[in-house]
Amino acid sequence: MTEGDGLLQATGAARRSLTERVYVALKGQILRRELDPGTLLTESQLAQVHGVSKTPAREALRRLQQEGLVELVPYSGYLVGRTSVEQARDLVEVRRILEGEAACLAAARLRDEDIAQLRALGQVIYRRGEPDSYATFCVANRAFHVAIAKGSRNALLAQMVGDVLDHLQMALYQDLYASDPAQVAADHAAVVEALAARDSAAARRAVQAEVDQLRHRLVRGVETPI
Repeated sequence: MTEGDGLLQATGAARRSLTERVYVALKGQILRRELDPGTLLTESQLAQVHGVSKTPAREALRRLQQEGLVELVPYSGYLVGRTSVEQARDLVEVRRILEGEAACLAAARLRDEDIAQLRALGQVIYRRGEPDSYATFCVANRAFHVAIAKGSRNALLAQMVGDVLDHLQMALYQDLYASDPAQVAADHAAVVEALAARDSAAARRAVQAEVDQLRHRLVRGVETPI
């Protein structure tokens, strides 16, 4: 490797680090509703706030756009997105189908070490009134469900599950204010036990029962965007 190559790699790594810092900070603000849906964000504004150049700000916004958290407005910037009840319902229905099938397949294909990982992830829980614990739980919860999908040994199915969860994440975060941590923990435990027993039908039922509860909380009597 030449000195020039090393410099380019170092520069690229530094930029990725700055992008990650802006991305993580901005994503947290959006999920915690510190930035209201419809708020306009610009590269210049974010660059100034976070003390970076426009490039990391632009790359962070693009990542958030891919996850459905912001929407591009040509020649203006990005709007903080919103998840309508209809969109949440559609995503949850797709999630129910995908994760149900993934759990069914995973029951027969997961290794013992996979089960142990799922058991650990399923035990991560949040505490009411502690937003930091919500953020930790959201990361573990996504990892839990994606790990089940990966356990199906179907890479396309696992990718689709991850994509749906990413597009649902704003609604999922807000749902933590309405859900019961003990019930969520019990739901995860039921899924793990069904998978550990290699019971495909029970695994599908356990996952879909958890998703059904989410759907009920998201759509019951709600007419405004989530």
